[in-house]
Amino acid sequence: MKIEKVVRTFTKLFEAFLANEYENWKKSALISYDDLTPIDINGNHFCPIIMNLAIQNALSEHGKKPILILNIARPHVNDEEIRSIIDFCNRKGFSLYYFGSNPRNLDSLQAIARAKIELKWVTSNAETVAKIIEDASPVVRTVDPEELKMGNLNSLSKLLIEKLGPPSMTEELKTEILSADKAEIAADVLSTLAILVSPTTAITKGLKYAWKFIQVAKKRRAEEMKEYYKEWREKIEKAFSIENLRELFVEESVEFETGRPVVILTDAYDSLLDFTIPILIQNILQKSLEDSPLIIDYTSPLLRMAGFREYINDMLKENHVILNIITNKLPYREYSVNLIKTFLEERAIIIDIASWLLDEALKSEPASVKARIQKLLSDTIGKSSRNAICLLLLSKKPRFSAKLMKIKIMPGILDPILDLIRFFQKR
Repeated sequence: MKIEKVVRTFTKLFEAFLANEYENWKKSALISYDDLTPIDINGNHFCPIIMNLAIQNALSEHGKKPILILNIARPHVNDEEIRSIIDFCNRKGFSLYYFGSNPRNLDSLQAIARAKIELKWVTSNAETVAKIIEDASPVVRTVDPEELKMGNLNSLSKLLIEKLGPPSMTEELKTEILSADKAEIAADVLSTLAILVSPTTAITKGLKYAWKFIQVAKKRRAEEMKEYYKEWREKIEKAFSIENLRELFVEESVEFETGRPVVILTDAYDSLLDFTIPILIQNILQKSLEDSPLIIDYTSPLLRMAGFREYINDMLKENHVILNIITNKLPYREYSVNLIKTFLEERAIIIDIASWLLDEALKSEPASVKARIQKLLSDTIGKSSRNAICLLLLSKKPRFSAKLMKIKIMPGILDPILDLIRFFQKR
């Protein structure tokens, strides 16, 4: 991957749209429909990693100290590309960290500093962390913040294995009943062990309840289900063993080099560890004394956590935040619409977007504006080609504007040719 050349190409664009206009926005987003695999443009690769590094580079060159969380767990990101990302960051003088529990067999990745979450921070922010763990659990469970105040890896390991492990029969039975037929079963009945071990007792509580009990019991006795729950338990115990947690958490204080731009490479996305990313972000930002713009790659999967959504809402009011949003992975329809609307009303870079989401987000706009944006987006897709990428740039501050930018990377020419195709409506 010829990272430096392509990053320089997009850096020029983001200097004009973000860095030079820094005082005119607080929130911006890089919006796409899906997580693009690399597109070959005359031997250069284009993907969200390039875009995020270019945004980081543009802000850095204008004296800002951005913090970039970069997802290197993408299937198409191989060892060679990770090495070139690391080399690029080192040449630019960025403070480089790795966050995760499996740094691969790469000397370059193992050699960089480790980002870790402070247990002291977890203890003092126990309510926040408890909410994130609750959101991460596939089973509806409550986490008592007091359980997080022990401040040691042993207690944290036990808590995570308990809260993120497979459901007990009590939990599964309760979920099945309440979600399937809303049968009116008293809470004390659900928690009575006698019901869970005695079909006769279950029948006395009503035929609906007895039938549901039999279905759950049969499913749990099936060999496939036993193996599934066994594997689930084993993976959780391994992921949250004390040994693994030592790679993610630390008992002493950690000093991040916030005097320079920071890049954190992480492979915790789309894994059992992804809920730790929001915890790390909050820990780092509380330690940063500067107005450090935050760039979060691959945000959409993290937004399924209600605690993280609340945190992002607060962040958008105070800090400069740039999110990489993949719209076909956005959860919670109403929240997604409001989030996209927030960025369309301030500053957005659009590669592509889910059509239903755009329709909902533009409902309050004049029909003429909506039609023109939809036309420009259609052109964005239509004019992208083997040797060019089109992006739609939207902003409302200091005035409304929309630009379709076609970025050509010509063979033998190092500098990009930026063609302004359309500029419409100022108000």
